[in-house]
Amino acid sequence: MLYWHHLKNYMKEMTDVDYQDVIIEKLIAIYEQRGLYNCMNEKSRQGVFLYVEKLFPEYSDNYDGTAYQKINEAIDSLLQCGILDGQKNARGQYGRLRLFTDNIQLCYEMVGRPALADIRIKIKQLLTNWDIGDSQLLEQFRADQLERLSRNRAPAFGIGDDVGKLQDILTALSALIKLDSETYIRNFSEAVFSNSKKFQKIRGSIEGILCTYGGKELTRDTVLESFNLLDNPVYIMLKGKLRISFKGQSIYIGNIPGGIALPSMAIPSITDVDIDGPALITVENLTTFHDESDGENAVLYLGGFHNVVRTVLLKKNTRKFEIENGDTV
Repeated sequence: MLYWHHLKNYMKEMTDVDYQDVIIEKLIAIYEQRGLYNCMNEKSRQGVFLYVEKLFPEYSDNYDGTAYQKINEAIDSLLQCGILDGQKNARGQYGRLRLFTDNIQLCYEMVGRPALADIRIKIKQLLTNWDIGDSQLLEQFRADQLERLSRNRAPAFGIGDDVGKLQDILTALSALIKLDSETYIRNFSEAVFSNSKKFQKIRGSIEGILCTYGGKELTRDTVLESFNLLDNPVYIMLKGKLRISFKGQSIYIGNIPGGIALPSMAIPSITDVDIDGPALITVENLTTFHDESDGENAVLYLGGFHNVVRTVLLKKNTRKFEIENGDTV
């Protein structure tokens, strides 16, 4: 009984197939994959073909007369509309069908979907008219996507032919590239989209773009924070021979065993950083920070990477000093 139940459901699904829509969707897919919507040469006159038996294996099933009849009815209707050209054989079956590409717009209308040509035009316009200022990162991203369009390929980074998603990504990138202070992602999303959760929907695409064009040292784990966009508060840890001053007060970090941690939001209030030792050592790993001996030096853990706020902290020293790699700050 169970087998018969599944068989009846399967037969119902097969008889409910809208064969006309399936044929049209397949023809549109071939048409778009070959880029015929923007191809005005000999290639566009070669036509788009499909073989009925390859598309519908049940068409030649002698035990499934219902499918055979419905498929023929669908093809007959499309022939009458002037969309297809094809001939039946002696058994009353269609073999190869040819699409009249001049009537492709009618195909889009019949299945209720926009033409890819129109979508790609909108995408190209969005990219071309996008105000990127003087950002080389954004310019490289835009140039690559326009180049993909010229090769009949959709934009990368999960954008595809989704015009709305592309618009959101361009809006987010334009705002993100201008951030000069650390900002929480929820607040950023609310400010840019009037929706605190919308950024999360495009976060993966944004991270991929920034990692690709922002520098080889960036990873998906750190890339947003390097552009001052944070999930949660970030702390800077200090220990060793240094003194920090703010609002008329000063703290000598060397007197605090193990050092202290400051939230990044506290950095703008710091007025001076005075290095007592011969060098400032910055580390990228928290374990390394704890293992590093204070000695005669000052040691900073900057959360794994530099961004604008952390750079500001390093520049607040009262004298020039040598950092670990020999550069002068």
